[in-house]
Amino acid sequence: MEMLGLPSWPLCRLVLLLYITGGFSSLHELLEELNGPMEVDDYTYHDPQKTISPHIEPLQQAVDILAGNTNQISATAFEKNGDPCDALESAFLLAQQQVIEKELEKINSILCAPCSCTLCCTGPKSDDLQEYFEIPLSEHELVQFDLNRIEDNRTITTTAPEAEKKWPFYKDSPALFHWSSGWSLILPKESSCPNLSKEGRCKIYENRPYVCKKPQIFSYVLEKQNDKLIKQEKLLAITDCPYVKNLKEEIAKYGRLCGLEVVFSRNKI
Repeated sequence: MEMLGLPSWPLCRLVLLLYITGGFSSLHELLEELNGPMEVDDYTYHDPQKTISPHIEPLQQAVDILAGNTNQISATAFEKNGDPCDALESAFLLAQQQVIEKELEKINSILCAPCSCTLCCTGPKSDDLQEYFEIPLSEHELVQFDLNRIEDNRTITTTAPEAEKKWPFYKDSPALFHWSSGWSLILPKESSCPNLSKEGRCKIYENRPYVCKKPQIFSYVLEKQNDKLIKQEKLLAITDCPYVKNLKEEIAKYGRLCGLEVVFSRNKI
């Protein structure tokens, strides 16, 4: 609740502005001077160094972009119409995406477990409209799942939503599919992840896939589309999740403080 009420990004944004306008030789020099409470928009950060310390890497990346010490193509954000943002806006957007994403992952790790929820580990219910639930995986994470792997011309040339219109791949037991977009675990209706115990706990929690660590509050400051980072400046909160449903007001405030439009939406219907 404290983290939702006082997000890190407003302070991180101020730090970047101070760096740009204050004539500091390095980010480290600036951070050394943050040894007392700081106020941002009527909110007080009592220990600014502690708040900023988990986010040094994206802030340094922003500094490098502004100094021209990085690949400008990979560090460029784009408007929705395809026009590139300038270096200053790109630096801030990239830092904002990473700061908020990391903070939300930490918030999720605190809020998720006490809910005893298996929403993200199970397929749709029998009366749901969806036929399956898809969990994206990286190739090195496949070894954590003792399941059949489906990799042929029917899969590698298409995506799950496209394939759904052509053949009922989702009718069988859970399996790993290699789509054109990468690998994913497909959970048909009334099925569950093979790593979900009968008690409703994850058997590989400490080594669970990266996607399973993601919060049900998603940072869409930037969205990757066709290898480009497109400016969206949104926060997506999935209301299927118990803690999202209970903390709508707090999440909306978090988004506003971060300068983002908050969108509440269901995942399973």
